[in-house]
Amino acid sequence: MTAPKKNLTVFTSLPPTTKRVVNGEDFGISYQRACISSWIDAGFDVVSLNPAHEIELLKEFNFPVSFIESSERRPTIAELLKAANNAATDAVGFINADCYLLNYSEFVDAIVASAKEGLVMVERVNINPETLLPSGRTCLGFDAFFFAKSDAINVSVDADLAVGQPWWDYWLPVEFALIGKRLLRLKSPIIFHLDHEQGWSQERWLSFGKKLISRLAHANVTRNPMFAADLQKFSSQAALDQDDLGGFGDWCFNWLRDNATIVPLSSDKSAGDLFSRILRSLTAFDGMHEATLALAKANNDVAAVKAYADDNIVLKEAHRSAEIHVRHLEAEVAALREGHQTAERYARHLEVETAALREAHKSAEAYAKHLEKDSVALRDTLSSLNSAIADLYEAHRSAERHSAFQGEEISRLNEVIQGTSGLPIGSGYRARALLERYWKGATRRMKFH
Repeated sequence: MTAPKKNLTVFTSLPPTTKRVVNGEDFGISYQRACISSWIDAGFDVVSLNPAHEIELLKEFNFPVSFIESSERRPTIAELLKAANNAATDAVGFINADCYLLNYSEFVDAIVASAKEGLVMVERVNINPETLLPSGRTCLGFDAFFFAKSDAINVSVDADLAVGQPWWDYWLPVEFALIGKRLLRLKSPIIFHLDHEQGWSQERWLSFGKKLISRLAHANVTRNPMFAADLQKFSSQAALDQDDLGGFGDWCFNWLRDNATIVPLSSDKSAGDLFSRILRSLTAFDGMHEATLALAKANNDVAAVKAYADDNIVLKEAHRSAEIHVRHLEAEVAALREGHQTAERYARHLEVETAALREAHKSAEAYAKHLEKDSVALRDTLSSLNSAIADLYEAHRSAERHSAFQGEEISRLNEVIQGTSGLPIGSGYRARALLERYWKGATRRMKFH
C-alpha cells in the first residue's frame, strides 16, 4: 500500500540493465522494480538522471519514475545537487539505485522530519544472494542521504565525482559538515542491498581519495578543531603519495558516524522503537560495523607488517650499498688528504714567489720613478730641439729667399754690364749713369726684400 505523499523527492540514477543472481536465477529487473516500488510506497517522488541513450532503454521497462537528461556519460553528484535544488518538494534525497527501502511509516516520518534539520545518512544491510541472510559485513559507507532542498545550492563537490564512484558517500556529508549542517543517522537499518560483484576501480579510488584529502586540507575546518587535528595526519604530502588510503577511508566513515545525531522516533517505547531493536538484532547492525572495522584494522596491520618486512629487505640492501659507498668515500677522503698536502706545498711555493714578486714590484716602482724623471728631461730636451729645428727651418727659408734675390740681382747686373759693353771709349759718363740707376733700384729692392 502506497503511503501518502511525504513532500520529498528522491533522486537516483537507474542502470540501463540490472543483474542479480540468486541461487542461479537472475532477478535483475524484478529486483530493480521492487527497489523503485519501495521508494514510491514510502510516499516519495522518484527522479532518475541518465544520459539520453539510457533513458530510451529504461523507458522500455515502464518504471514509474521521471527522468532528467544528463549531459555526462555517468551522471555527476553536481548534477544531482542541481536537480535537487530545482525539485518541487521541500525535502530531497539521493539513493543508490539497487537499495530496497524498508518503508515502515514511523521510520520514514522520522527521516522526512529530520531532513529539515540537517543531513540524514542511511546505511545499508548487505544480503547474501546464496543464503538470503545478512552477510554480517558492512561496506563502511552510506547509500542514501536526505536533506532540505534549500541546502543543495550551498554544497559543492568535485565536478568529476559521479554517481556510484568511490568516496562520493564520504565527500557529500563532509561538505554538509563543513557548512555547519547537522549530521544525523538512523539507529537501525532501513535499506537492504542484494550483494553482487563490484565494478571496483583502484585507480578511481586513489584519485578521488587524494582529491578529497586535498579539498579538506584547504577547507575552513575551524568549526570542528578535532576534525582539523585528525585530518592533519592524512593531508601531508607523504600521505598523498601513498597508494593505500584505507586508513583515511576508515577514519572518514568513523568520524561521520560518530559525529552524527541519532534520528529520534516518536517516543522511546513506540512500536517503531521496538521494531528498530528487532532489526538491529536480526541484522547484527552494530556488530557488523565492529566486525568490519576490526577486519579492516587487521588488514591494515597485515599490510603494515608486510611493508615492514619489505622495508627490512630494502634496508639490508641499502645497508650493503651504504657500506660500499662508505669505502668509496674513505678512498676519496684519503685522496683529498694527499691532495691537501700537495696543495700546502704548492701554497708555500706560491708564498715564496709572491715575496719575490713583491720585491720585484718595489724595484719596478723605483725604476718607474727614475724613468718618469728621465721622461720629463727628455720632454724638455725635445721641446728645445723642436724650437731649434723651427728656427733652422726659418733660417733656411730666409737663406733660400736671399739666394734667389742675389740671383736676380746678378742677372740685372749682367744686363747693365751688357748694356755698357757696346759704349765707345770715353763714354764713362753714360756707364756711370747706368750703374747708379742700377744701385738705386737695388737699394729699393733690398729694402723691400
